[in-house]
Amino acid sequence: MPIISKGRGENDETVKNCNYIFGFVGEVLGADFEDMADGGNHPVFGAISVGIGQWHHVAATYDGTTFRLYLDGKLDGKSDTGGATPRHDSIQHFGLGTALNSTGVAAGHLKGALAEVRVWNTALGAATTAANM
Repeated sequence: MPIISKGRGENDETVKNCNYIFGFVGEVLGADFEDMADGGNHPVFGAISVGIGQWHHVAATYDGTTFRLYLDGKLDGKSDTGGATPRHDSIQHFGLGTALNSTGVAAGHLKGALAEVRVWNTALGAATTAANM
C-alpha cells in the first residue's frame, strides 16, 4: 500500500519508470528507489508491525549511502545502497496514497489517512526526524 510514490512499474527502460515508492509491505514499512546507473532497485524494509487504526509518524531518508525507515521517531530499518543515485527523470506523477503512471492512472491505495506530508531535498538525521513528528 503506497504512502507516497513517484511513478509505478510501467517501463524500466524509459522515463516511464517508477523513481521511488514508500508505503507498507504487509504490516511493516517498505521503500524502494531505482538508481540512475542501470535502474537497479534498492529496497529497505521495516521490522516493526504497524498497528492498524492508529496514527503514526513514518519517514524514509536517504543520505547517499544509507536508506533508513523511521516509525514514530525510531529507526525501523536500514539498507546500504553502495552510494547509488536515485532516478529522478520519470514523467510519471507524484502520488499521495497511491502510485500513478505516466497518464495519471492509479494503482493501489492507502487504506488510511495522511496528514502533513513532506518531501525534503536533503536527508534528515534521526534527531531532526523525531523533532518533526
